[in-house]
Amino acid sequence: MRCTTSLNKAGVGPPPEPPTSERALTEILERGRPLGHHTHLVSRGYRCPVTSLGQGQPIICIHGLGHDQWDFSPLFERREDGFELLALDLPGFGLSKRTGSCQDDHTTTTSRLNLSTLVEAVEALINTCIVPPILLGSSLGGHVALEIGLKSPESVRGLLLVAPGGLQSHSPQERLELLSHFSTESIGSRTTDVIEAINSRIFHGSCRARAELAHRKLAQHESVCAPRYAATIASIVEDVLERPVGDRLGGLGCPVTFIFGAQDRVVPLQLGISAAQQINAPLHIIDESGHLPMVESPDTFSNIAFDSARALLRQKALLNPGSLSC
Repeated sequence: MRCTTSLNKAGVGPPPEPPTSERALTEILERGRPLGHHTHLVSRGYRCPVTSLGQGQPIICIHGLGHDQWDFSPLFERREDGFELLALDLPGFGLSKRTGSCQDDHTTTTSRLNLSTLVEAVEALINTCIVPPILLGSSLGGHVALEIGLKSPESVRGLLLVAPGGLQSHSPQERLELLSHFSTESIGSRTTDVIEAINSRIFHGSCRARAELAHRKLAQHESVCAPRYAATIASIVEDVLERPVGDRLGGLGCPVTFIFGAQDRVVPLQLGISAAQQINAPLHIIDESGHLPMVESPDTFSNIAFDSARALLRQKALLNPGSLSC
């Protein structure tokens, strides 16, 4: 989806650059991913890469919309003893692939992705854990974690929610505007400037990670896989908008901790404050950070995440004294 160059007065301009091949895109998306043991799981016809590191209490890291495991590389680099970190590429994102004969078909009714597809992939990873894991979900990944916490709280030891999606309900007019913004056509027609502007909203300030993420996003939009990515995002957004979770938080049966960047422009901090107050959950605010504090403020975030994980384990033990026996 590379933006074209304007024609000169003679009506002649340089030919558009060819789209990035799938192989080249794979090489770009492989850069900067978490280091560890690499394997995969298969869920709903998708082969999803999984990276694990360390031993101990498992923490499953769930990325946001249009992202992948890359978001959690700083956390993997700062892993603390007593924890096993696991991260996956959700179906339709990163280096996940369709299996079988419909590998590149992401637009038919039978293969349309939705929130349940993502939930099932995480549940498949939960089932590989010897003990119930902690779910660390960022943005859309936080929405996925909340759905699992509501559906089967006994399967997890707690939720670490980083600016989770789904907290806000939208009016019919707001939904129409969001559906238009995230339509396949709108995503496919975005120019380089628009993509970079959207990427800049994720961060509070300038940092190396901001440029790296912009490069990854541009590569996807300029690749032969761009229609597939656009259809994936559009399909998931359509379903997510119909399933807000903010008014269901009271039904959670597992401990929860919220983590927000103070300058988040994607999921405003006030939503986190309201959600935390609603269920009397801890809320950690990281100053000078936007929507991806684990990337923008990795040292502070990692300290908070592992301290919060230990606190969740203690809280779960109080709720269920036998929960820590294994």
